Amino acid sequence: MALNKNIYHFIAIGWTLVVTLFSLSPMDNLPDMKVGFDHGDKLVHIFFYLGMTITWYFKFTEPFPVKFMFKPLLIACVISFFYGIIIEVFQEVLPVDRSADWQDIYANTAGIILAAALLKILEGKTNWLKRKN
Repeated sequence: MALNKNIYHFIAIGWTLVVTLFSLSPMDNLPDMKVGFDHGDKLVHIFFYLGMTITWYFKFTEPFPVKFMFKPLLIACVISFFYGIIIEVFQEVLPVDRSADWQDIYANTAGIILAAALLKILEGKTNWLKRKN
């Protein structure tokens, strides 16, 4: 059973809204994310941007009638990367009791790269991500 192609649109926007909510909420309003080592919050950044890249990839697979997934994956990676930078700028300039951090951008980028690698591996191993002409 194929999902309605619009569902990918709503999932991608929903995931992005969750990332935005967590990223721009005051730290006092967020659950404690201690994972037992310094900078454990970077794992959250990796997870958020891995998810963002994957959800936007699936959103963009529909409009491109090409055989390879390069264009949708590239667009999803670029959107996720620049969105992460915009969020960091907002954390610095908005009165949300947050501050920008280069390490957050590095963690976001790690999540994006991990998502791209995972999608490419899955594409090579399964027919699930293979695109049709």
